[in-house]
Amino acid sequence: MVAGVSSKTKVNVSKTAATAAQIDANAGKDVPQGNNTGGTSIGGSKIGRQVVTGVESNPELRSLGVEPILKPVFSTVQYTSDSPFAVVSTMSNQEKADALFRLGLVPDLYSNKDPQTLDSIKRQGDSVTFRSEDYTALANVMKYADETGASWHDSLNKFNKDPGLASIYFGRITPKATKLNLSSPDALISDLNAKFTDLFEVPADKKTATAYANEIIKAETKAKGPLGKQQYDDIFNKYVQSTAMGKFTTVNATPDTLDNAQLGLGQLGKTVRILRSAYDDNGIPASDKQVYTQAITGMRSQSALDNALNDISVHASMFFPAFKGLIDKGKSVKSLLSPYMKIYSDMFGTPQDQLKVADFYGVAKGTQPLTPDDYETSLWNSPDIKKAKAYQTRAYSDLSTMLQAFGIGG
Repeated sequence: MVAGVSSKTKVNVSKTAATAAQIDANAGKDVPQGNNTGGTSIGGSKIGRQVVTGVESNPELRSLGVEPILKPVFSTVQYTSDSPFAVVSTMSNQEKADALFRLGLVPDLYSNKDPQTLDSIKRQGDSVTFRSEDYTALANVMKYADETGASWHDSLNKFNKDPGLASIYFGRITPKATKLNLSSPDALISDLNAKFTDLFEVPADKKTATAYANEIIKAETKAKGPLGKQQYDDIFNKYVQSTAMGKFTTVNATPDTLDNAQLGLGQLGKTVRILRSAYDDNGIPASDKQVYTQAITGMRSQSALDNALNDISVHASMFFPAFKGLIDKGKSVKSLLSPYMKIYSDMFGTPQDQLKVADFYGVAKGTQPLTPDDYETSLWNSPDIKKAKAYQTRAYSDLSTMLQAFGIGG
């Protein structure tokens, strides 16, 4: 027995129908009596019509060697469409509370409506009321009662004791609609904006966010529930790629460079810089679009980025075959070229940070890289040597020495 919380009246609701006896006592006065006036019952039949609800026999005949004769048992249709309201009007507050609680225990009785809960009944205190769906639930119990020749409260007791019977009966009369577990559009948009802020440092525009949420919900509706992680990722990545390429196209369509910084913002910009550095450090030519497209894929996961970087290393081994073993161990071509770049920088006066890896293919184009001495010798023999600062210094020094030998000059 569970007590209510009303300060004036305590509402006790029991799963075992504690007040069933009280309701039974009122059965005679609150149930419309059968008659032959031609009125329509709650199930659509004429009031007072006799219906077969079972069979009976005299089992004592069997002891006499006579097979009992089965006789039909009749019952009178008694409930009208007004009966639910008439019955409830005679109930005390406690009886209403108990009836509502027992009705709520019957599976499928409320179809796609929700029955009143124990808490909601208790909150009503001394003013327990039936809603339209509660009257409908009681009416459906009365329909069953007329079909079986029982009273509505006996039928309700039967359903409470045998929920499986209720599922069979009310499942076919009032099928419960399946409630799909769909994502909230607001939650989807909020999540997309948070992720876009990480990727681009700005949230998604309203059109993109709305389209994304609609596509997710449409897919969930078709699947009749939540999607798999990969399906969510595929839809998300579709909008990321579309947005990223849209930004790239817009920026590259303008001749000035004021908006180029947009491509370097957020996680996407960070991934672009990683890939661009990898291409440059390994002397592999790549267009801005190629780098940006790979970055869109690479930022989805560390494994995707690692695959892109590995592809760059493979190409680096093709351009610098003599360095392949060291490249395979994770060395960048630029780090391997450091001593050669210093020689070139000292000879030509070009700062090392301005030198391009792609200009040093000759160092490692064979099976073995040139030694630093061999590389320096090759530079002295190159056609551009006369432009070198070291060459000009040496030439000036040689000229001074020759002039001094002839007694000319200081």
